Amino acid sequence: MHVAHWLKQLGLGKYVEKFEEQDIRGDVLLDLTSAECEQVLGIRVLGHRKLLMKSLEYLRKQSKMDRDAFLAELQG
Repeated sequence: MHVAHWLKQLGLGKYVEKFEEQDIRGDVLLDLTSAECEQVLGIRVLGHRKLLMKSLEYLRKQSKMDRDAFLAELQG
């Protein structure tokens, strides 16, 4: 999923430009911290950061499940 589309789905579309300015793409998105979101990306509204971090945690879990399923299939 494209990061801009994902942000818009979360109702955080106003941050798309900041993510693009910092070249935040799918390959680094999952590594973002709350501090980076606030200090580097300028996401000062606590509720927005919390929503973003919860959504990132969900994506991390999905990514791990996908990776584990892929590895299991290879070993299959």
